[in-house]
Order: sequence, then structure tokens, then C-alpha cells
Amino acid sequence: MDTLPEVIINGHADTKVAFVPNIIDYVLREILKNAFRATVEAHLHVLEKPSIVCTLCNSPDYWLIRVSDKGNGMSDAVLKQMHNYCYTSYKPQQNYSVAFGDILNTNNDTGGSSLAGFGVGIPVSNAYLKFVQGELNFMTMHGIGTDVYIKIPHLSGLLTKPVI
Repeated sequence: MDTLPEVIINGHADTKVAFVPNIIDYVLREILKNAFRATVEAHLHVLEKPSIVCTLCNSPDYWLIRVSDKGNGMSDAVLKQMHNYCYTSYKPQQNYSVAFGDILNTNNDTGGSSLAGFGVGIPVSNAYLKFVQGELNFMTMHGIGTDVYIKIPHLSGLLTKPVI
């Protein structure tokens, strides 16, 4: 039987933050979807997939989320292009694990994402975060894995700064 990676949540896991939930939901969904895909692709023939670790940090000024995977990381070429609209590393012909199901299926009839593989997830996530003065940063070790850092300012800080 094929398995999906386990998600481990650590750090300030009991943190409650007042923020626009749609932004956090969209960005986390995209980052986790990419982490799952990378981990499953890198470990297709392994029953026990490495865990994806989400670390939460609630500082006085911002909320930081780190998503770490062992999906073999990205090359410099991919890292340079990933913020561009319409760039994708998704390969529809890839033989994914059956446990991965339809999460990467581009056919709307199966309930999969209609935007999977079109190269909009990371650029839109970046735009959302910039709009609220947040950040999206990637640290990758090619052949090992990727850490994604999502930095979201607390609403109280946003109310004192002009949004341009």
C-alpha cells in the first residue's frame, strides 16, 4: 500500500493569529501541495515517505511558518523561474503513487485542482503576501529538500503602516 508523507506541526503550534484566513489558506495549500508532490516524486518506490514538517513561530511583530520537505530540492534554474507566472515543474505524465489520488489531476470532473501545473500557485501566493507586507522565501538544497518560509505581519502592525 502506498502512503502519503505525514505532516508534523511543531514550534508555537497553539498560536492563534487574527488575519485574513483566505490568504493563509491559499498560500499554505499551495506550499503544502508542492511539498507533498516533491516528496512523493522523490520517494515513489518507498513505502514510508519522509515527513513534511511545519514549524510555527509567533514573534511580537509577525507570524512565521516554515514548511520543510525532503523532496530532493530544486535546481538553481527552477528556483530562478518559480516566481514567474506560467512556469511549472509539474509533469502530467509522471507516474504518481495511487495514494496521491487526484490532488494533482487537472481534470475538473475528478475534483482535482483546475490550476494544477499552470504555474500560478507560487506567483499568486507571493502577490497575496506582498499585498499584506509579508514575504515568501525559499531555501533549497538540491538533492535533499526545500524549506519554505512564510512571513506574515500581525494585523496590528499592518494598521500602522501605509499599504502601497
